[in-house]
Amino acid sequence: MGRREVYCIDERQQIYFTRWELEDQPVEVEEKQKTTPYRHKDYPTRCVRWTGLHFTKYGDHPEQRSLGSLVSDAGPKVGISVVTERAPEVPYTPEERAAGREQIRQAVERIYGCRCSWRDENGGPVGNGDVEQPSLAV
Repeated sequence: MGRREVYCIDERQQIYFTRWELEDQPVEVEEKQKTTPYRHKDYPTRCVRWTGLHFTKYGDHPEQRSLGSLVSDAGPKVGISVVTERAPEVPYTPEERAAGREQIRQAVERIYGCRCSWRDENGGPVGNGDVEQPSLAV
């Protein structure tokens, strides 16, 4: 794993936000200092934005892959805000999808005790067309 940062969101409840880089994924880090108005006062705020694929973990939740995250730290009176953009899941390859459909077909055959065939959007058979029993539309 690459660089790692940990932020304590709530000291009383021991809630932490952690983010870390992957070795082979470049991450761009941008840090800014600004002031945030809160209840008629201005507080100095440190904003750190990570752009690129990395992992984030908030409290007891499982870690997730993120494309971007932003931590805004305005000190102990205002607190820390966290925003993450979840990375999309990696799509399955056609071979993985075909293997998954075959496992489902076998499970349906075991449960119903019959040969089943899949139908596409137009009602035509998908895969092997040797149907002995009524088919299931999927």
